[in-house]
Parts: sequence; C-alpha cells; structure tokens
Amino acid sequence: IQYVFYYPETQDIVVAGPAEGFVADPTERFVGIQTGKPTVLLEDLATAMRAFAPGQAATGIISVSIDPTPEGLQRMQQFLASVRGRVQPSDASRLAYGLKNNLGLQTVSIRGIPNDSHFARVLVEADYRMKLIGIGLERLPMRFQSYVDRANPSSVAANAMERWYFQPRYDGISVSEDGLAMKINERGVQLVGENERVAGGKRTVTRRVNKASQAFCQDFTNKFPMIADRVRIYAELRQLMDISIAAAYIQEQDFYGQAEWAMPTLGSEASFEVQTYTAPEQVETAVNAVWRGNTLMTPLGGGVQMQPRKALAKETLVIDREGRNNDVKQSAGPTSLKEGQWWWD
Repeated sequence: IQYVFYYPETQDIVVAGPAEGFVADPTERFVGIQTGKPTVLLEDLATAMRAFAPGQAATGIISVSIDPTPEGLQRMQQFLASVRGRVQPSDASRLAYGLKNNLGLQTVSIRGIPNDSHFARVLVEADYRMKLIGIGLERLPMRFQSYVDRANPSSVAANAMERWYFQPRYDGISVSEDGLAMKINERGVQLVGENERVAGGKRTVTRRVNKASQAFCQDFTNKFPMIADRVRIYAELRQLMDISIAAAYIQEQDFYGQAEWAMPTLGSEASFEVQTYTAPEQVETAVNAVWRGNTLMTPLGGGVQMQPRKALAKETLVIDREGRNNDVKQSAGPTSLKEGQWWWD
C-alpha cells in the first residue's frame, strides 16, 4: 500500500500501490511473480482496520514482546552462580543448553491486534528471528556482523540481557492540502536497543551504553531495505507497518463517516475471519554461549512496537503543496471502473 485516497463524489475509500500477479511460494506465502515481494493480504488489511475501526477509539500501540518469566530469570542466575569459575571454552554448548533449560519457555505478549491472526504471527516471527541474528544463531544471506561478533566481552556481564525493538521510521508520510490523498513514501524500519541487566529474577534497565549493541542496531537499520529484499519476513514486517499507518489515516480523517461506511463485513469476525491461526503463547528461549579469550558471553536478546498515529503527527507529516498526490488520485478512480470492477492498473 502506497496511497490512501478518498473520493467525495462517489464516497469511496481507496488504497493503491504497485501490483502484479502473485503466486504461493514453497512456504505457502504469496509473493509477486515478477518482484518476489510479499503481497498484501486482505486479512492483514482487515486486522489493521479493526485496530482503527469506525466509531472506536484509536489503538495506541501494536506490539509484540517475547519475555522470560521471573522464575526463569531466577533459575538462570542460580545456574550461572553454580558454574562460575568452573567452566572452559569446551563447555560452551553445555552452558548454552543449561541456560536454555533454566530460563525455560518465554512468554509471548501481543497488544493491539488479535494474537491468533496472521498479522500477529508475522510480528512474532520477525522479532524471534532478529533475536537469533543478534546472538549469532542465524546468519543473513549477506555480509553482516551479529551482536556477538561485535561485542567486547569485558563490557558484557554474564547476566546482561540485550533487547532490541523494531519500530517504524515515522517520517516519509505526505498528504495533500485537502487531506484526501495520502502517500507513504519509501521508508525503512528502525531497530533500537534497550540495555537491561537481570537482578534477583527481575529485569532492570541500565544506563550503561553498549557500543556493540548500538552498532548492531544501527547497521540493521541502515541495511534494512537490503535485508528485506533478501529475507521476506522483514519485507512483510515493513508492509504491516505501512498498512497500519494507512488504517490509522483512514480513521483519523474520518473517511468512514464521510463514506457512511461502518465496515460491516470486514469489521466482523463472524462475516470475515482473520483469527484463524494458533495463537503463539510461548517460544523456546534463544540463547548462545560465546567465548572470547577467557571471558564467557551469554547474550540474550527482542520486540516489535509500532504507534501508527505518530506517523501522522504534525512534526513528521509533510504537506504536498505541489499537488503530486492529487495528480495520482485524479489519474484514475472509481468512476473509471467497469461495473463490478474494484481495481485498476
């Protein structure tokens, strides 16, 4: 989705963007035949629109977080204390196994959207796989250093927990002067970090600056367009962020009210199901034990958080005073469609 238009003369709300034929790939995900990019799914669009539905308060945050339990953190502390001073580099695999077992399953928390939707599954997968990349358990198909590749062991405590969050870049949105044409320009996705340290079975944010974590986040952010071209889940993540911004704009401009449309079918789970997946409630702990010299690093790492309305704030929004968005809007529209047709090339 690249544009949102509203046509007062026909009371139509239109979303528009590049299109092509599509096909299911070997993993049963739909991608464009020419570009290989993921296609927008109607169920994802409906999920976002329900988060910003007509006549309802706007959803503040859409997010996913994967967190260890307090009991797991306590067990991890006890395990590390029991092996401290008695481990060697050859014990790295055993240590990673011990950390994983003691931490146990981590809890998946989802806000703003149904946790049994395809939308939610994309957020969870993107978060989890980013964590694997950070701790060196998954490699990107390109030249890229993980967090553990960059880390200085002297600055990483055994009980340090590095966490990284995906969030949209909220700039790059332009609107026409009358507000009836909005464009989502090509934008990236940011990865930001939050340093935490485990103490007494609880996570506490520290003010310590971890340069390796900062560099990992900055590099992931800078290379995100290239990463998304090669690893589809990140292209899907970016797409869902754009869909959410489009849905937020439709609600904020009250196109629903202007169109006299209450979204009776797409807004109803009974009429159009989007909650058709098994809700992810827990996932295995991702942990890696890495030796650097005589120092053991056991970095852990995750989350996705988006606040679509931030993209529409005055300080980030750009007014298209040259009328380019309106030019695209007027180049085609509902009146140019044949009876029963709902899209145009």
